[in-house]
Amino acid sequence: MEIFAGSKKLVENFREIKIRQKDSAIKRTALVTLGASLIRVFEKKTKEDLLEVLGSVPIADLRKINSESKFETFYKLQLNRIERAVLKRNAKNKKLGKGLKWGHCTKVLSIFLREIVLRSRIFPDTRVDQLKPFLYAPLDSKVLRRLRKCGLAKVPHKINKLKTARQFWELQESIRKAAKEAGTFAIYLDDVWVEDTDQNASNG
Repeated sequence: MEIFAGSKKLVENFREIKIRQKDSAIKRTALVTLGASLIRVFEKKTKEDLLEVLGSVPIADLRKINSESKFETFYKLQLNRIERAVLKRNAKNKKLGKGLKWGHCTKVLSIFLREIVLRSRIFPDTRVDQLKPFLYAPLDSKVLRRLRKCGLAKVPHKINKLKTARQFWELQESIRKAAKEAGTFAIYLDDVWVEDTDQNASNG
């Protein structure tokens, strides 16, 4: 109690933290999204550009979304902003290939929205349950390999080969339909990363 008695500043700190709690959760989610394995393909300082964009995504708008079409509209608007941020330093980045927007940028956005909806605790459980079916599966080489193993046609080997909107949306539609038939959600296809890690550990 004696220690706490002189801790008015600590109480004030917590009051400030409480006010900033949602903004802090969004920034923390952006940092988690842009981990080393994702950001390494981009040019230097792209992380700072993307942190600024992700930190300003209008998360409050997700509270109003109640249909796939509205979520798609929201997604496209944010994707365009992410693309502009990436292009600032990566217009000539050969690692991104033709898949700058529909490969790498969609991966950034899909992971960010997954973390915001499923893990940030910004939304109540009822809203999470409403948004979960709308989330898109982040696409990368592991996920694309799984799709090819499952018999999907014309699936590229890497996301830098995802050249067009049509490719992206057709893959997402196939993923969503299959997940729905299995009684689950498209976003959980990303769990192939966990499965592959477990398998490699057991083989090792």
